[in-house]
Amino acid sequence: MGRGFTCLIVRTRHPPPPTRGEVTRARRIPGAAEQSPRLGAFRIVRHDPLLRLLRVNLLFGVAVAIIGVGGLLLLDVNGLRHLVLADQSPVLALAVLLIGFALTLGGGLIGTAMVQLENDP
Repeated sequence: MGRGFTCLIVRTRHPPPPTRGEVTRARRIPGAAEQSPRLGAFRIVRHDPLLRLLRVNLLFGVAVAIIGVGGLLLLDVNGLRHLVLADQSPVLALAVLLIGFALTLGGGLIGTAMVQLENDP
């Protein structure tokens, strides 16, 4: 890891694989018979470590984007705050600015996290 503070990598522990000849049994989930198959798929997506890694890094990128846009507006870089507030719809201008920053920074952090993943043997 020691390459700096560029992303958050979330690691989870997995149970050891079954040994040769060992029979594995599926765990019975209470109330699973009453649930629809769609909820079961949601449970798999919610606990997938790769998707959790992407979700955490995306949220971190959005937080950095909010702080960055707030800093730009607070410091009034090149009159940006006055330009946004003088617009007919300042909420729309701010939303476009935030969405652009969030997509750029969130995608950059997700890409950095994906590149820094180690291959598991």
